[in-house]
Amino acid sequence: MRKRGRLTAEDIPLIRALLASGISVADVAKKFETSKQHIYSIRNGKNWGAVK
Repeated sequence: MRKRGRLTAEDIPLIRALLASGISVADVAKKFETSKQHIYSIRNGKNWGAVK
């Protein structure tokens, strides 16, 4: 089981794909056990911007 908030480089493309498919930020945050703010930052390219 992943510790809360621990994302890996492999998670980022999946998170972006889920967001692009219309899944809400809140639902993605729950799925990956992290904050909505962290997901917003990933979506907006502020965090994990180097991972494609």
